[in-house]
Amino acid sequence: MCYPPEWEDTSNMAHRHGARSAAWPLLGFIALVAHPAAAIDRFSAPTGALGANLSFNAEERFRAHAEMSYFTQGGPTATHALGWAFGAGLKVAPTVEIEVGLPVAGLVVSGAASGDQWGVGNLSIGANFFSPIDDQLRLKVGGAVAFGPWNQSNAAVTAEGLASLASGLATNGYQDLWLYWPGSVHIVVPARLEFGDDVQFTADGSFDLAIPTLNADTELFVTLAPGVAVWATPKFALGARMPVQFVTGSDAAQLTLEPFLRLNLGDKAFLSTRFTMHLDDNLGFSFDTGGLWGLHLAAGGSF
Repeated sequence: MCYPPEWEDTSNMAHRHGARSAAWPLLGFIALVAHPAAAIDRFSAPTGALGANLSFNAEERFRAHAEMSYFTQGGPTATHALGWAFGAGLKVAPTVEIEVGLPVAGLVVSGAASGDQWGVGNLSIGANFFSPIDDQLRLKVGGAVAFGPWNQSNAAVTAEGLASLASGLATNGYQDLWLYWPGSVHIVVPARLEFGDDVQFTADGSFDLAIPTLNADTELFVTLAPGVAVWATPKFALGARMPVQFVTGSDAAQLTLEPFLRLNLGDKAFLSTRFTMHLDDNLGFSFDTGGLWGLHLAAGGSF
């Protein structure tokens, strides 16, 4: 774990009828060009925080989502990290929503030593601008502030705050640390871009400036995550993201691979799972001794 020093995402035309049938493929192609497929009405991300249930349908004004995360490490003392990240958004304009997020996370320890510790992470409040730029291109960009004053006391981080941080770091790496990193006010700018239809190329990015409220250094967390999503059917997608994460204050960097599956339930809800696998130091390789990883299950809907 890496603490501050102070704390150590038609069929073909039918039957032929003589020479006239030769024109049908050409007419079909012209019709396809003249009437392109309807724009995708929501984002294809694997989690609600990235926009999975954010719809362009003006009638769907509210969305809610949650994700459960898990990591375990064996040995004489077994450690289990668990976390639940909750979020909700309310549209205040056709292309603007107010969004809030809050995690609950902690550690369960058994074996030579035993015990558990849980904490509520940082409350995040912000706004997102989102737009279907055209039939193939979708954009989401936002800004947020995150802070958890309940995780510091007597000029130090509480045990609950450290447990929440340890769980968030174990399961997510440096991603979304504004929800878990205590003792700081976080100024966050997240963004997502999607291009394509059945096959989509995606890009996530976030900048998190952590301004300390205790005796610590300012940190800047930067994540850039290119990816791809393939809709095998209108209801089922699979894909992968490759987050590249930087922590400027401590010169840490991390390369991660996240394969995911997503299932749409009806027109307004989704289920998804993803696996966070670190490919290099200092949080990985995930399956080496001491390596970290995260298994996630997410769900959400819009109303």
